[in-house]
Amino acid sequence: MRKFIISDLHGCGDIYESVMAFLENVSLVEGEPVHLYINGDLIDRGLDSFDMLMDVKKRCEEKGNVIIHYLAGNHEQLMYDACKYKLETGHFGFDVWDLNNSYMTKSGLSSLSEKELSEITNFIGNLDIYHKFSEKVDGNNVLLAHAAAPSVVLDWCDLRLFSKIDMVKKTLWSRKGEDGCKDLGKNGYLTIVGHTMNGGKYGFRYDPVERVLNIDGCCGRYATGSFEYRCVPLVEIKDGKLEILVFTHDNEIITGFVIDKNVKRMSIHDIKKRRALIEHSLDDKGINYRDRVTADKSNRLDDIDIKIFGSSEEDNQEDAEDDSDIKIYRKEDFTKK
Repeated sequence: MRKFIISDLHGCGDIYESVMAFLENVSLVEGEPVHLYINGDLIDRGLDSFDMLMDVKKRCEEKGNVIIHYLAGNHEQLMYDACKYKLETGHFGFDVWDLNNSYMTKSGLSSLSEKELSEITNFIGNLDIYHKFSEKVDGNNVLLAHAAAPSVVLDWCDLRLFSKIDMVKKTLWSRKGEDGCKDLGKNGYLTIVGHTMNGGKYGFRYDPVERVLNIDGCCGRYATGSFEYRCVPLVEIKDGKLEILVFTHDNEIITGFVIDKNVKRMSIHDIKKRRALIEHSLDDKGINYRDRVTADKSNRLDDIDIKIFGSSEEDNQEDAEDDSDIKIYRKEDFTKK
């Protein structure tokens, strides 16, 4: 059973469709369903937020070739609170969700009947906030959480988004170095997070000391017109290692990496095999999406929950088959803010 992980798509329908096409083809080749774990922040900022939300809900319920496990992020929490308010009062208020580019999600939700809105609210409220995998990487269990995994979360109980306790907010909102989140991970785990856009050249950064892999590839910035951030990582837990395929908004897999004890480049042969599983009928999706973002005037509010660390012009240079970029995975680079 193959398991993939992606995070912080933020309504970028071009990446979503490319990844889903890839996984559908993987399922056909394998002859069995594959599992995709979405690590929060599927929605907001991007123009396809609502459509993606409804498609993911449908896939979660139908269990087709790509079985989706949807975890909550801080944007799902904002949506849940706003929807609960609308169900109680009959209208959406103006709140912190609006300051986080909720327009595309909220406009779609506004078209739903009360029954439909109640169903999607319950669906979001019941999302898990973390997942522990049985597989190990370099002797460590693998843990998935949107922003952080404070020890108290794992030591207590299974939690869902509707759980109104402080540890849920820490798991969805914390950033490295903040109070209550001295460490992103937990001893004995390799922790995979998103939430804080890392600005890495290939959309991810790995800290081998704290064993934390950040896979927020800056779709939030791309969705609001900062097209220099174009790489989105798709992670697979496979044979005691993590494989990372780097997708772009142009419907390409430009390179791949393997994490065991360190980060290593995937062989060209293996990358080419994976490239063959993307449907090239989607080639124009990236161009069309960029055109739509450029034309849209509703999605330009300042972001209040974004912090990009460790980015530079050098990180964003095209260098798909050159190993010189491995230097970005040093601990001091990962912790830069």
